[in-house]
Amino acid sequence: MTDDKRLIEDYLPITDISAEASIENSVTQARGYLSKALLSVLHRWWARRPLTACRAAIYGALVPASRFAPGNGTDTQKMSLGRANAAKFVKSLCQRT
Repeated sequence: MTDDKRLIEDYLPITDISAEASIENSVTQARGYLSKALLSVLHRWWARRPLTACRAAIYGALVPASRFAPGNGTDTQKMSLGRANAAKFVKSLCQRT
């Protein structure tokens, strides 16, 4: 049987994803004459999930963990570099455009 671990099972940079999701969640800023308190509740869905966290979770569930690992080096080097590459890519994937 092959090792078919997904990225979400192996490593997902939760702190980076959480930081981007909190930025996305606090985007409501006062504009014009409306107060900030009014804008924070205006047209806001009660159970809204941040798109950033959803995007990272779906991507991590679909992609194999071995996708970012380099082909040469020891197993610990491969795992370390694979996690660093995955973290860099997921962080860029979750950034707000």
